[in-house]
Amino acid sequence: MESFSLDAEKFALEAEKLSLEAEQHVEARMSDVNFIETSFPYIYIENIFPDEYYKLIREYWPGAKQFTSYEDTGRAVGHGTLNRNVLKLTTDHVNSLGLKQSLFWHSFSDSFLSDTFYGYLTDRLRPYIEQRFEGNQVKYLTDSEILLIKDESYYNIGPHTDHPRRLFSMLFYCPADDRQRHLGTSLYTPKDKSFRCKGGPHYEFDKFDRLTTMPFLPNSLFAFVKSDISFHGVESIKEKNIERDLLLHNIRLKEIKGGKDKYYDELNTRIVYTS
Repeated sequence: MESFSLDAEKFALEAEKLSLEAEQHVEARMSDVNFIETSFPYIYIENIFPDEYYKLIREYWPGAKQFTSYEDTGRAVGHGTLNRNVLKLTTDHVNSLGLKQSLFWHSFSDSFLSDTFYGYLTDRLRPYIEQRFEGNQVKYLTDSEILLIKDESYYNIGPHTDHPRRLFSMLFYCPADDRQRHLGTSLYTPKDKSFRCKGGPHYEFDKFDRLTTMPFLPNSLFAFVKSDISFHGVESIKEKNIERDLLLHNIRLKEIKGGKDKYYDELNTRIVYTS
């Protein structure tokens, strides 16, 4: 990161203020809508950030060379990892960006990984948490992460329900304009109506019926609650020279008595009770 200056300090303070306002705006927008439960609980919201803040997201979005191929991150590889590139909003990764980029994304992660935003989400999700764990009075650790993602042409990921320890996923769509509206996340139902999946595998498209596709529009949010029927995916991107920009915010579960794994993040770990 470049050397700090008085101008940089002023920018940092302004970015912090705008990110806090954006967090409050997101909470208000999410509170305005109910979860759709025709398949599994999800929401889709346009204008999720204030307009001026979204312009800053686009202005300070990292370039293609600042991302890392998903396959080189040490995370799970296989279906859904080819032609996907990521930048995790951790201190080390963000500090590798330019000065203003770094200050902006630090302010973003400080707000959207804050206890305040986390508390809002878990309060909003509590009925689904209790439903998933059948009201058992079990104590869980949760951790959260934010990834910037840049998908390329030919990216696709077959229907899947997400990792078993995923609780809630928020996909903030961040394209420059509406020309990619057809590239959003699709929701699926298995042709075998009795089929369930606790999470992990990705399946072939021909085993599922596509219910709908979220419009991949600028400044929009698709978010869903993980379950054993939360089948979703992305159809193959066949156009050339595509850069599909989105921001992924995950809340993940870890039972307190369980062991740590390599994705365990002590800085963003909290406790949640199912009842």
